[in-house]
Amino acid sequence: MRDRPIVFAVSRDEVAISSIETAVKAAGMQMLAAENPARAASQAKLVAPDMVVLDDALEGADWFAIYKRLMEELSFTFIPILVLLDADGADAAISKMETGLVDVLVKPLKATELRARLKAMLQVKGIHDQMDTERIVLQQKLEEERRLRQQLTSINEELKLLSTTDGLTGAANYRYMRNWLTTEFEIATRYKLPLSAIMIDLDNFKSVNDRFGHPFGDFVLKGVAQIIQECSRRADFVARYGGDEFIVILPNTDGSAAANLAQRIYTAIERHSFEEGAHKMQITASLGISTSPADSVTSAETLVDLADRALYAAKAKGRNCIVTWQQLA
Repeated sequence: MRDRPIVFAVSRDEVAISSIETAVKAAGMQMLAAENPARAASQAKLVAPDMVVLDDALEGADWFAIYKRLMEELSFTFIPILVLLDADGADAAISKMETGLVDVLVKPLKATELRARLKAMLQVKGIHDQMDTERIVLQQKLEEERRLRQQLTSINEELKLLSTTDGLTGAANYRYMRNWLTTEFEIATRYKLPLSAIMIDLDNFKSVNDRFGHPFGDFVLKGVAQIIQECSRRADFVARYGGDEFIVILPNTDGSAAANLAQRIYTAIERHSFEEGAHKMQITASLGISTSPADSVTSAETLVDLADRALYAAKAKGRNCIVTWQQLA
């Protein structure tokens, strides 16, 4: 941290340099002078001064060209530039004033006036520096807020996924299925649309766990869930009902279309070979179907209940088959 502000002087006039140094010291600052006006811009960048005093006495060099190079090199922060001009060049300089050119001072110099200008320029720089600091702090806060929002969104999505998805199979869980089905049943009833449900239960699944162990049983369950998802349509809703049971809800689907989908699922499961490590096996499934509108279907719960009854009828027939509720009615 600097003890005193630095004023960078660019001039070939020893009298001007002396006057500038006198005013700088009187203002409680320190001065560094450019060794060569042609290289003043690159020198100023290394010094990083608090302000620049640029004299037009540069032995034929164009002060405005040097000013523009200073502006380019010092663009990393706000550094005010005071230009010292002879009276006959002051009027022309006014038209060239642009961002960074804080003021013009007409020579001959008066130490008291130059000191006052330097102090005013330091105040202007202080305001700009404070604004830059506050801008950086604000940007950091905005970036942190953006990061926290992204983190919160990610957490909310993860929580939503955990609250709606079965952790093992990736299908929807029972609770989410019930809520979703309630809404879907209301839509189907209001607009008189068909709605079907397929209950799927793996045959003799307990023997899989007993023979190969629960890890392989979990592998089979995940594989069956994937098969059901692949056979189902985009609008269909697949959920794990519990244990080795799954349910598929089919919006705007009548009994015939539901039976076709059930047949695809049934065949895909039966033909699939589940292989993991040294274990390999095939499994079958029993399926039950219910459809609304029907006199016996009065709610979302009865739609599921009737599909479940049809499923148990399929098991009673010897498993590995499909039964619709209409066949039992």
